[in-house]
Amino acid sequence: MDVVKFMPQHLTKIKTREMVHVLPGLPDLVARAELYAAKGPAMSLFDQHSQLIACIGALLIHQYFGEAWVITTPLVEDRKNHLGFHRFALKGIEILFDVYKIKRLQASVKLDWTKAVQWASRLGFVSEGVMPAFAPDGSDYIRMAIVRNNNG
Repeated sequence: MDVVKFMPQHLTKIKTREMVHVLPGLPDLVARAELYAAKGPAMSLFDQHSQLIACIGALLIHQYFGEAWVITTPLVEDRKNHLGFHRFALKGIEILFDVYKIKRLQASVKLDWTKAVQWASRLGFVSEGVMPAFAPDGSDYIRMAIVRNNNG
């Protein structure tokens, strides 16, 4: 697997597996890719055949606070990619806390997407509560966060 700096063109021709990325009312994926590249650190993960597996990053809201995002392709479901993808995400989180010195990383996770909620928990995110009617389609999300004090 290869990890490279995220570039907006990584998302221009992929088929995501999350329907949440194409909700009416949200900017299209290309527009969000430009924002992701401009507003925070991000990485892309490719398999041994140079096929995109996933992209992750964080929008840095201010010096100590980031909003995590992840976009995966169907290749993330391939059994041989599971562990590498999980390690990729853990490494990204550590970079945010250790290099960028953030204190809070939060994510919005679709409430009824059980697999995503469980995965976020395995990454260390803790639920802070339900956000009713959060998405443009009115669906509910959970606010999840990792908070660390980097003073020591």
